[in-house]
Amino acid sequence: GYQGKYRKSRYPCDLFLGLPREAERVLQGEDINYRSDCINLLGAGIQLADRVLTVSPNYALEMQTPDGGHGLHRVLREKA
Repeated sequence: GYQGKYRKSRYPCDLFLGLPREAERVLQGEDINYRSDCINLLGAGIQLADRVLTVSPNYALEMQTPDGGHGLHRVLREKA
């Protein structure tokens, strides 16, 4: 699924999103193409959320696996 990944060097969070530079820590993502030059908006949203809801308990478990979480499984596991 679409996670809102952007190159950090091309879209700095202060100019592109209007956020303070300190927000880069939360927005930091990884991507096979961008490597560590990546911000991930969905990943940041999950980190800052009070709770994450899914369509079913089985899907919640699937999203916590590397295959099902598409790189977000660690942060999703922290919210479980």
